Formats: sequence, C-alpha cells, structure tokens
Amino acid sequence: MKGLIRGVPYTVRTARLRAHRGDCDSPRRKNPEIRISNALRDEEELEVLIHECLHAAYWDLCEDAVRDPAADIAKILWDWGYRKEDTNGRSC
Repeated sequence: MKGLIRGVPYTVRTARLRAHRGDCDSPRRKNPEIRISNALRDEEELEVLIHECLHAAYWDLCEDAVRDPAADIAKILWDWGYRKEDTNGRSC
C-alpha cells in the first residue's frame, strides 16, 4: 500500500522482521518504506503502524517521543471500533 506522510510517498507493507515489530526509512531515502512485522495482529499491529507513521512524519523525534502517543492513539481508535479489513472487505 502507498501513502503520503507529510508530502513524502511511503510504501507501507508487512515484512518478516526479526529484531523489531516495525521499522521506517528516512523520508530522505529514495522510495522510503514503512515495514510492519507480519506476525502482529489486531491492536498491536495498529499501534506499530501508528508508531512507524509518527517516525516517518517526525523523523527527528526519538523512540521515547513516539512510543506513548502511538499506544494512546491505537487504544482510542481500537476502542472506537477501527479494525483492519481484508481485501474482500471483511474485518480481520
């Protein structure tokens, strides 16, 4: 999936990650990506996606600066009923 973050086109995809739940390329990199571990599900997957998007948007912020806000936003969205849909439009 592709998306714009602060005007920078990012590819967002799941990947087999061993050391992290997610990671993000610098917005200065050619064809930057956000990778989310394919082992994650549900609210944890949402949290990591938000976390990595925050890194992409505010590359200069340290890990501690995005950890709590990402968890808080994911919790609010999850409690409001936001869920991932598969390609056939069904909730996962």
